[in-house]
Amino acid sequence: FFKKENDVFTFTDNDDVFDSFVEVSDDLPTHMMLYPPLYIRTDGQRRMQIILLKEHAREVAKDFNNRFQAALLEKENTLGLIEGINERIQEILVELNCNDEIFSPSLHDTEIPDSILHVKETE
Repeated sequence: FFKKENDVFTFTDNDDVFDSFVEVSDDLPTHMMLYPPLYIRTDGQRRMQIILLKEHAREVAKDFNNRFQAALLEKENTLGLIEGINERIQEILVELNCNDEIFSPSLHDTEIPDSILHVKETE
């Protein structure tokens, strides 16, 4: 487990995981607390490594979801901006009596998070 001394976390060889548990601050990322694979010798260290790996997996998934949502929001904002520009272009084309078709971008089905959960008739 980890022991905190002078704001530095160190590994302890105590096999009793729950008695020696020290609450770790949120400042220290979980991947920094993982044991090197060859240093795991006791059952307590194995259990702690499993807990830390699960927490690290949650952090990675949460970080991915946050980045995905940010990218999706940015793309939706850009698409809205393009739609506004396309409307103005369409007005100009009407004034010029021109029937050119304007490309209108949209999100692909794989870019919409909930679309994976819905089955379409074409599938």
